[in-house]
Amino acid sequence: MAKRQARSEPLQQSTWQEIEQRAFDSRDTRLDLLEFIPDAIILHQDGVIRFANQAAGQLFGLDAKTLQGQPILRFVHGNCHMQVQSDLFQMENEMISGRRTHCGEYQMVRSDGTPFAAETSCLMMQTRDGRPEVVSFIRDVTDRQRLYESLTQIAYYDTLTRLPNRNRFIEYLEEILMVGGSDRKRAILVLDVDRFKYVNDSFGHAFGDSVIQEIGKRLRMSAGMGSFIARMGGDEFGLVFDDIELARDATKRVLRQFDKPIQVEEHEFYLTPSIGIAEYPRDGKDAATLLKHADIAMYWAKESGGNGLREYVQPPVDTWMRNVQLDANMRHGLTRQEFFLLYQPKVDVRTRRTVGVEALLRWQLPEGRIVSPTEFIPLAEQTGFIVPLGRYVLHQACRQIALWRKLGLTSLVVSINVSAKQFQHVNLLKEVSEALKEWSLPPSCLDIEITESAVMQNPRDTAAALCKLKELGVRVSIDDFGSGFSSFGYLREFIPTTIKIDQSFVHRMVSDMREQAIVSTLIQMAHHLDMEVVAEGVETEEQLAMLQTMRCDVVQGFYFCQPKDAGLVERHLLDEEAIV
Repeated sequence: MAKRQARSEPLQQSTWQEIEQRAFDSRDTRLDLLEFIPDAIILHQDGVIRFANQAAGQLFGLDAKTLQGQPILRFVHGNCHMQVQSDLFQMENEMISGRRTHCGEYQMVRSDGTPFAAETSCLMMQTRDGRPEVVSFIRDVTDRQRLYESLTQIAYYDTLTRLPNRNRFIEYLEEILMVGGSDRKRAILVLDVDRFKYVNDSFGHAFGDSVIQEIGKRLRMSAGMGSFIARMGGDEFGLVFDDIELARDATKRVLRQFDKPIQVEEHEFYLTPSIGIAEYPRDGKDAATLLKHADIAMYWAKESGGNGLREYVQPPVDTWMRNVQLDANMRHGLTRQEFFLLYQPKVDVRTRRTVGVEALLRWQLPEGRIVSPTEFIPLAEQTGFIVPLGRYVLHQACRQIALWRKLGLTSLVVSINVSAKQFQHVNLLKEVSEALKEWSLPPSCLDIEITESAVMQNPRDTAAALCKLKELGVRVSIDDFGSGFSSFGYLREFIPTTIKIDQSFVHRMVSDMREQAIVSTLIQMAHHLDMEVVAEGVETEEQLAMLQTMRCDVVQGFYFCQPKDAGLVERHLLDEEAIV
């Protein structure tokens, strides 16, 4: 008989043939052969064991002779009885067509009731009197199964929350979409914890892990029947519901769970979720599309302030196509030099002289049409194209500063607007340093403006980056100050050079005493913190007079000057210098 090269290899075909050939030799010879094979082997007829080798006795915990006469099902776990009987019946039927082998895995039990995973290879033969007889080779594969289960756990489950992970989530979603009809309205949710990064930053990642575990427990409690929950990674969770209405009801319960404080160690605090929902088949017919749309809806919820739900809404085809075309035109436009800068002066309230200018990006199409910044800037933010656009603005502004300084305009400060995306995706400090070095400029001639809402997207990291810019010598301004929901929170982390009071306050303060009080308070607070104050959107003499009374430092708006190209601004600045 050919020797098996390794115990883990399946029985070779030649071995089957040899056993079958010897099956018709004397019974003693056949049984002697089976004793020399290291696998557990039993012969059974009509469900009763007729022979067992010593390896089988060791496997089942009985003397081999004691096994004889025992029903085979005694050593099969109850959960597998029907499967074993069905497989044996199938083998008898298939023997007629010439197929005599069968392999499978079953849960079996030892004589003391201990279960184990068994891999079986069976050969159906006929005795001399024509009766079917089965030779079963049985191997304990419990260790192998445990290893497989461990690997499956690692591959498909999150070790922190014990929830399914992203891989399993997508696999499950694909499975239910394959078996379900398109008339079944299922829902896919993506939940992201608002500002969770600050938990990790403030208390450490181990503490943050405990918070994630608590959130996972709350989701299990509130999701309800017909749901599948997974941790997608970080502070993001995914949920699948069999019905859209079940999803909406569950979302209300989830939001109520977040109304309760989270307690970890001695700390108690509140967190809020942003939830996006996509509906099958309305918002997509495959897992990738549905997940993408639920993710988009989640970001809509986050941009709306968080702590809520947004359902995905397919944009009209014409809007989508227009945005696709606009995005392509933007990218081509940058290479074709269709973008340019205008500059709006900033005027000292006391001297009425220009002390700085703000660089404003504009885009002119080849046919001459000027594309409004309100049209292309939001799209550039969405697509990430704001990063190369911002880099263009930085270098063009530095180039213009260098030209003006050669004309003797050395005290002029030029402000450029920087988006939150630029802080997230580039090393802004490095880019600014390199631009200043390239054009041989002192850092003090450049002012970086960032909106308050952009700061609040990631206050700690943004404040740290702004601190480094300020240490470099660059001026830093907070634009639209007072318009955000947490105007003073980041001032604990970082004191800017300048705050710019939002034009909405300037416009309303003339007719609203409360707005006057707010503007006056902001100016006083800024001065106490050694910050300069710029008021935006000044359009009337009355507004200017009020701001002067409140001791505002600098104003900017159409009352003095609209944005102009570099040549006109240069002429204006040189005229002011000539007057002196």
